[in-house]
Amino acid sequence: SGVLATICEDEEAKRSLVTWLNELSASEIEDLEFREFPDLSDVMAVFIEKGGKRISVRSISDGTLHFLGTLLTLRTAEPGSLILIEEIEAGLHLSRIRLLVEYLEAVIRELEVQIIATTHSPVLLQWLSDDALRNAIVFGRVPDREGTVMRRLGELPYFNEVVQREGIDEMLTIGWLEMAL
Repeated sequence: SGVLATICEDEEAKRSLVTWLNELSASEIEDLEFREFPDLSDVMAVFIEKGGKRISVRSISDGTLHFLGTLLTLRTAEPGSLILIEEIEAGLHLSRIRLLVEYLEAVIRELEVQIIATTHSPVLLQWLSDDALRNAIVFGRVPDREGTVMRRLGELPYFNEVVQREGIDEMLTIGWLEMAL
């Protein structure tokens, strides 16, 4: 809420943000307002939907908050930044995973940021561009080696052939990726 409030101090930035939120979310947000709690040095965002309905961020699902927080982090990233996101798909509706991946890849291209994100989601991996998928890194344990092994997917033996034939979702769910380490 605090980041949103700071952005919204500029009316043009606020209009742009509201338009952007509508493009990336299912709700029809017309405006944002903020309730301040000076005793707590805190602020709470309130989304105003079409028809005037007000929805406090405290009433929004964890997945939606996670989605909006991640998008806002990416939108406000400085060029050249390094962004770390753990369990990037946590709590997200499947339709939002695709939007998030598309936005991630756009931000990487436009701002030349580096994003390191963890996932266990075959759905997320399915939406990655071919280049991003080949450059994704898999971590796993190998019986004959101590510690965790990590390798780019594109460097795994027969990766390109198997992903074309089976799909990344199947490769992940049957354990092919770990076995290929």
